[in-house]
Amino acid sequence: MTAYSSLRLTGATLDGQPQGLEAQRELGRWAYSNYVSIPAMSRRTLDLALQGRLRLTKAGWYELALPTQPSVNPDAAKVSVRLPGGWRFAQADGLKVDDGGRRATFTGSLDRDRVLRVRIERDYGPGLWGRLQQGE
Repeated sequence: MTAYSSLRLTGATLDGQPQGLEAQRELGRWAYSNYVSIPAMSRRTLDLALQGRLRLTKAGWYELALPTQPSVNPDAAKVSVRLPGGWRFAQADGLKVDDGGRRATFTGSLDRDRVLRVRIERDYGPGLWGRLQQGE
């Protein structure tokens, strides 16, 4: 298993147990790898905690590519992205936004390549200053 990200890995678990992953740079991203055995008729859950800063497009969009891999049964994926205070998800394509706009999640099958997109903007709060900043 190899996961590619521009973010730093802060922790990993396999079926709830801490998991060490090898980290190296590939094509300008981090590649986090380890062998994972999956016996027939079973499933394993790998959770990766990633943290860092991302570059957004000028319009504030970020895209996360979830490519498929050849297999008999498609992989299942769950993605959860949380923003720090002062930021919120203004729009999301392929993700559900909750927690006051600070968390976006995807749960589904990787039966095809998917691109999840979110537009992030400053959150100035609900007060007068926040409404003025947002042009209300």
